[in-house]
Amino acid sequence: MQGFDYRTATEAEILSRAALLEGMLVGEIQGASFEALEARRGKGEVGLAIENHFGIPPNPISAADFPGAGIELKVVPLVRSERGVRVKERTFVSLIDYEALARETWDTASVRKKLKILFVFFEHLHGRSKKQFPIHNVVLWEPLDEIEQQVRSDWESVQAKVLSGLAHELSEADGRILGPSTKGADSSERRRQPYSEELAKSRAFALKPSFTFGLYVEPPTPFEAEELAENASLTGLRRGFQRFENRTIDEVALDLAIRPSRSKSHAANVVRSAVSAASPMSATEFKLIGPTVRMTRVDAAAYPYEAMSFPAFRHLDLVRETWEDSELLSFLEHMLIVPVFGVEKSTPAGECIIREPIYWAPTAQQLDLIELEWTDFRDRIDRGESHALPTERRTKAIHVRPHARDATDRDATPGGGSEIKKSFWLNKRFVQEILTSV
Repeated sequence: MQGFDYRTATEAEILSRAALLEGMLVGEIQGASFEALEARRGKGEVGLAIENHFGIPPNPISAADFPGAGIELKVVPLVRSERGVRVKERTFVSLIDYEALARETWDTASVRKKLKILFVFFEHLHGRSKKQFPIHNVVLWEPLDEIEQQVRSDWESVQAKVLSGLAHELSEADGRILGPSTKGADSSERRRQPYSEELAKSRAFALKPSFTFGLYVEPPTPFEAEELAENASLTGLRRGFQRFENRTIDEVALDLAIRPSRSKSHAANVVRSAVSAASPMSATEFKLIGPTVRMTRVDAAAYPYEAMSFPAFRHLDLVRETWEDSELLSFLEHMLIVPVFGVEKSTPAGECIIREPIYWAPTAQQLDLIELEWTDFRDRIDRGESHALPTERRTKAIHVRPHARDATDRDATPGGGSEIKKSFWLNKRFVQEILTSV
């Protein structure tokens, strides 16, 4: 590292030094030290090793990690499952000082000064020593043009709640790219806010995992400014979807040249294809900032015939998650729910009628409820109780039940046993409340 000084290094010098990390194992970094036996107990050791690669000392001052270039360093863990690789957690940017935020403009915002970031992506391998974690790639990013517009919009949404005395109503669902996360803070910790006597959770601005994963898989590309502004409010998608509303699944399938099928997933596939056809976003844009799309078959009172499922989870992965970085939260933060009306539960799927989609971003109160129930399920599974979990009747928002091909489709559980694969489901009554409250 002779001649490299993190304090005065230029952007080009930093990138040159960073490029040496690609393809390395964390344990190959000179001077790396690992003492914690469990990865989750030594969570910061990988970050310290990578900082050591750049000569950055532990516990630096609050200035940028590379002061001369104004660049922050963020180390991002990836995890792999049968569905592929995903970013493991949100990327913390800066704590939110509610008093200071109320006085800022976007031009003077403290978080804006921390958004030129060098991302180092490494893979977290469960059951393996941190020394064996591979470093995949590095990406230098800062919000420019249309992306900056969206980040600014996210920041302004948070500030607007603070100025209205509603900091206690902030949630992880506020913001499409940059959101107010409780990560790193005790969920019971409360702080004063201006314009209200009610205490609010301690929060930090953080980049969403779906967005940072997009930076990992594909270099940043510019979006069309007008389209991105429309996409953020979903007005473009809603306008485009109107041509599919009040038509049957079979009619829309014919319109989209989708072959008839008796598959149980056929109606959902038609709805997803209709959303894709209606959206002005490209596939990449939709993946970065688009909502989770779910179809639900409902009766005349908008009561679902079935609970709403999410992809099956891995029991051993679930017990390692925190709520803020859970896969379930990433699905829930922004959802587009498409009701499909059937006179009866037995009405053939092809004859059911597509209704207007409902965009749902959970409120802070809804997320608090879901977090409480999710934590209970996670802890029960960790204690080896995955065979006897609370049913839908015993919960208010979510429950867990089988989500497998057949009885032989099983998953390893804590303690060495196995259970049929399961997933989280939104309760029918909870979904009805969402559909009828907008």
